Amino acid sequence: MHRLDKIKGRRPARQDETRQGRHIIPDGLLRGGGCLKGKRAGIIASLLLCGLAAVEAPSSRAGAPAAPDANALVRKMVATYQRASTIQETSEARVERIGAGQYVQTNTLKYKKPNKLMLQSQDPVAGTISVYAKGDTVTLYSGKQNIYAIRTAPPTLAKTVDLISRTTGELMGASLTQVLNPVSFLLAKGMPVEAQSFRYAGMQTIEGHKTYVILAKASESWMRAQVQNREFVPDKRDIVLNIDVKTNLLVRAMAILTWRRAVRLPGSKQVQYQALGARFTEIHRGTVLNGAISDSVFDFSASKPKGATEIYQEHH
Repeated sequence: MHRLDKIKGRRPARQDETRQGRHIIPDGLLRGGGCLKGKRAGIIASLLLCGLAAVEAPSSRAGAPAAPDANALVRKMVATYQRASTIQETSEARVERIGAGQYVQTNTLKYKKPNKLMLQSQDPVAGTISVYAKGDTVTLYSGKQNIYAIRTAPPTLAKTVDLISRTTGELMGASLTQVLNPVSFLLAKGMPVEAQSFRYAGMQTIEGHKTYVILAKASESWMRAQVQNREFVPDKRDIVLNIDVKTNLLVRAMAILTWRRAVRLPGSKQVQYQALGARFTEIHRGTVLNGAISDSVFDFSASKPKGATEIYQEHH
């Protein structure tokens, strides 16, 4: 789960004003990257801060096995998540916002078909934000403010995820948006909506997992939808996915997503461009598919903190 601020034409925020966001788009987008060896070292290493260290690049020798099809690998990853009856995992994201410092965010995800979700995100900026979708209702909770809101759950997972993104943004100032993670893959139609132009780059071992390294570009239409403002022009759109060779699951996602905004100087026709955005690295750990998950996990009332106050009650 990734927290994004939807930008609707407001000026860029100062560091002390920027809303909490796991991935930060022009007031916030994403997270911090981690040296690449091979033909693409100059480009990728500079973009992702050597996050592709020790990549075993595909061989160009005559008679060497053909490189795997990147699109097929990504499609298989998405299908693996979509076949699962339950998903549970934790992840850690390192986020660096342009001109606004770095932080680490931890996340917990639990999912049960067809539309039960428990999402929890913690970082030093936003504190804890939790979501409990138990089928008939969705409860959103801010630990920093000790407040919660309950909404009627939509009939589908896609609409539930959209409700979560909109409502956390409106009520808690931090939009819990799903980007390049199991929930976004559950909603994909074959391929991730966030990315395109997939290319195989080699093999790499991440925390003991042998992985395929897939390079991609963020979809420009997806980026524009996040920003919701035509003044912002997508600039860097680089994505790296590390997919486990044995399980077909995502082990790591890295990205640098930046925009340029045209700023006209007062009393002048001169235009300057301001860079906005961020980079991130997220490691997914302990992923379990098809394991048993109690329905109580998705019920906020079972773990409601003492003194929590309900806000903006919904008429049923």
